[in-house]
Amino acid sequence: MTTHKKLTPFSPFPPQSHGGHFLLGVKRIAAHLNAGSPHPLTERQVRYLIERGGVPTFRIGVHLCSTPALIDEHFRKLANGGNDNERED
Repeated sequence: MTTHKKLTPFSPFPPQSHGGHFLLGVKRIAAHLNAGSPHPLTERQVRYLIERGGVPTFRIGVHLCSTPALIDEHFRKLANGGNDNERED
């Protein structure tokens, strides 16, 4: 019996830089943004935020993508007033 390795999608980034996986499409990006939220955003609201540059995304072919790490880092920076360094209060 032959065993096969599990194939993983090609990624131009090292696994640590994007949390190990992509969020492929607005539906999955919205699901990540809404995780644990008492007031979830609709897909249309997420698409609007993306169009206005409020959520970091990139394209792979025709697909709009992001990564959990990219989104989390973006909002962490916004929470710190746009500074790269965390505040020390």
